[in-house]
Amino acid sequence: MKIVGIIVSFILFHIKQRYTFVTIFSTNVLLCDIIGHDSRICSLFVTIVCIVSIIYYLCSTKEYTSTNKQLKMKVLTKDHKYELDNFEGLGVQIIQFIEKVKGVDDELITVNDGTTNEEVLKMLINRLNGLNTKFPSTESGRAINNLTKALMWLNRRTENRTKRGVEGKHLA
Repeated sequence: MKIVGIIVSFILFHIKQRYTFVTIFSTNVLLCDIIGHDSRICSLFVTIVCIVSIIYYLCSTKEYTSTNKQLKMKVLTKDHKYELDNFEGLGVQIIQFIEKVKGVDDELITVNDGTTNEEVLKMLINRLNGLNTKFPSTESGRAINNLTKALMWLNRRTENRTKRGVEGKHLA
């Protein structure tokens, strides 16, 4: 019986790539069997763990999550190229950021042209301002405020790099 519990746990974990309540249940039964605890304590322990696991499982499925679709961002090229799901589930959008490499004398050479963090922030600020006009909310106002601050800090960073003569160079 111990071997069956181990095999079931192993198979379920590797098929799902995460613990399901079945995996946790069989693992706990196996642990109680190996440790040899009083059967009432083991039963209570397994029941509690199963209830918590079932609640976690149900909360992680689409039917029980928030009304917003859980979109997934995929990194295609580290720090430079991303694939974003379309909200309705039909296709994807590719976002390419400018990609530069160190050249001669620490000068940066563009290997892939693309957008910048600042441009994406400007786009998000514009979009949220438009939506906030139609559907005003405190949360949207705060998001706009924080995105504006992020843009300000990135612009200040560029100004400081320019003043120090390191903008466009592979130097800190």
